[in-house]
Amino acid sequence: MWGRVLAGALGAALVLLLLVLTQVYPETPAHPAVLIFLAATGGAAAVYGLLPLLQSLRQAPAPSPRAERHRLEALYYTAVRLASNLDLDAVLDTLAEALRQVFTYENSAILLYEEDSHELVLVRAHNYDRPLGYRFSADLGVSGRCLRSGRAEIIDDVRTDPDYIAGVASCRSEICVPVLRGGRALGVINIESTEPAAFNTEDLYVLTSLAEIAALAIDNARLHGETVKLARTDENTGLYNYRFALECLREQLAISRRAGKPLTLMMVDLDRFKSINDRFGHITGDAVLRQFARVLESGVRQGDYVCRYGGEEFCIILPGADSRHASEIANRLLTAVRTHPFVDVHGQPLGVPVTASIGLATYPEHGQTEAELRRAADQALYRAKKEGRDRLRTCQAVGS
Repeated sequence: MWGRVLAGALGAALVLLLLVLTQVYPETPAHPAVLIFLAATGGAAAVYGLLPLLQSLRQAPAPSPRAERHRLEALYYTAVRLASNLDLDAVLDTLAEALRQVFTYENSAILLYEEDSHELVLVRAHNYDRPLGYRFSADLGVSGRCLRSGRAEIIDDVRTDPDYIAGVASCRSEICVPVLRGGRALGVINIESTEPAAFNTEDLYVLTSLAEIAALAIDNARLHGETVKLARTDENTGLYNYRFALECLREQLAISRRAGKPLTLMMVDLDRFKSINDRFGHITGDAVLRQFARVLESGVRQGDYVCRYGGEEFCIILPGADSRHASEIANRLLTAVRTHPFVDVHGQPLGVPVTASIGLATYPEHGQTEAELRRAADQALYRAKKEGRDRLRTCQAVGS
């Protein structure tokens, strides 16, 4: 039965992931036979795993006590909810809710493993003394031991375990279950009680099954997040890309219109970038673009959007900023670029001046629509370039 639960979750997740990918990359060509095969495989797995299980739970006489039947139903519905969500926060919330409300465990914690730092991070908890975000080395504690071994453990009395790190001061017993996917450690689920020997093999069985389903959901959510990030991120600079810039400008403009607040679009161009490429090569040119992107990011406010528009041209969307405020930010950026110690791909000083030109257009005075703002900001940028570069021009200056 547990195999069917997992198969159903896998199938549902495959169908959902296929739908998401086709939405994220609608322009990507794919052979219809491949799409049909993936959809049929996922759908068949979902039907095989989930529908028969639901029918057996609803129709067949219960072969076990009512409490066990309730747990099976709860595990099934939790599996469906986990498999049908591709947002990591929502997946973690669902898992935490299941541990707290559905299975009524006294104390619970979900820790995710960060491979880069080799640490476990507390991301969800119920009745825990540690704050969310608490982290410790994956070499320490029962959780670390469980993660490294890949084996779940029941500890009847934590006071006898030298590796135990208290998550609850009054804890006496614990279950620790690793969350594994394809041999990779994703995290740990901890359940604790103030009573000694509070857990049995049935608890371990349920938690192990839940951890297997959670591993699939967490892995899919992370994959989805990475896919979305790649679809909206420029590969070289790590900034938002052109596609995101257009969507963001449209959304932020609608918000500004409803709230009656200004919004400024800033077009930024790296001056004489072709000469840098010609003199130092494209590898150094790419390095200069990355440094330029960091200068722009560090010079704007939290909540502003810095995007690579194309080539050496960038745009910055400043919600709530009028022309005067945006001009102050733009002038600071010009100074920051002018004084930044740009280096080549080997880390050596570039030895040539690097400057930028900026054009501004503000809603509502310079444009009412996305297209009008873009056109106005482009015209202002053209004026800044024509008048000698390394300067700011606003849309108002274009018509003067």
